[in-house]
Amino acid sequence: GLPALGRAVEPGEILTVDGAGATATLVYPCGTRVELTGDTVATIGDPADGRRVALHHGAVTADASPAGGPLTLSTPEAEVVPEGGT
Repeated sequence: GLPALGRAVEPGEILTVDGAGATATLVYPCGTRVELTGDTVATIGDPADGRRVALHHGAVTADASPAGGPLTLSTPEAEVVPEGGT
């Protein structure tokens, strides 16, 4: 389910965003923002292993800060790491 507003997300936690107009935004300490929109399910990776978001289904957008190192977005079909690793 969706964590409470302002609550820390635990590594390995599965976030579910229900409804076409629903959104959830994850903000990393480095300033990176990851937004889950609509009917979306994603697992948040352990920051000790780098910033990772595994999208099970739905939509995600990201604004990655270079200060945080690489941000990896993966789906069942592919894995995306922006050029330059950020």
